Amino acid sequence: MQTEKITIFNVYTGEIYNLLKSEMKNILEGEIPLLKRPKSNCNTCFGRGFAGYDSDKRAYCTCNRCVDKQLDTKYLKEIKYTCLVLRKKLSK
Repeated sequence: MQTEKITIFNVYTGEIYNLLKSEMKNILEGEIPLLKRPKSNCNTCFGRGFAGYDSDKRAYCTCNRCVDKQLDTKYLKEIKYTCLVLRKKLSK
């Protein structure tokens, strides 16, 4: 039995992990689905997925060079994702 996994970046913990596609209905705010894992040769985040921490929002700032390009926007719009951190990026 093959199960399809989706890569997730959590903006509040800075972790990158995989979830089963069947568990995606339970996605929480701050968990961002990605098309694939960030590359370790990125000069901005070095594969961590974040470029810094915003202490006002208490969230990690996603890397503009790799994570923002790997956002699964099709899925985010499908579930009407409302993460405060991503509202500006999805509206473009």
